[in-house]
Amino acid sequence: MIQTGVKLADGFQAIMREWADYTRDAMQCNIDGLNSIMRARTPQDLMTAQRELMNAEVRVMLNSGVRISEATLRVASDAVQSIGGRTT
Repeated sequence: MIQTGVKLADGFQAIMREWADYTRDAMQCNIDGLNSIMRARTPQDLMTAQRELMNAEVRVMLNSGVRISEATLRVASDAVQSIGGRTT
């Protein structure tokens, strides 16, 4: 049970790192997007900058969601294997 607890704690840290990376990436995406919006000179430039910001935000969210889900799956799988290995 101690080994399972250690694996869960390590996994929790990995998941939290992914969340922290998502937060950092989202903030950088927003900063870059707002800089592009501020540099817009025409309505077309503004619309393009807003569209690119929205696309970048969705991309960051989806990529981070996949990494967080994968990390969560690894934690659950490791815990099940650890428990299963001890009960047989």
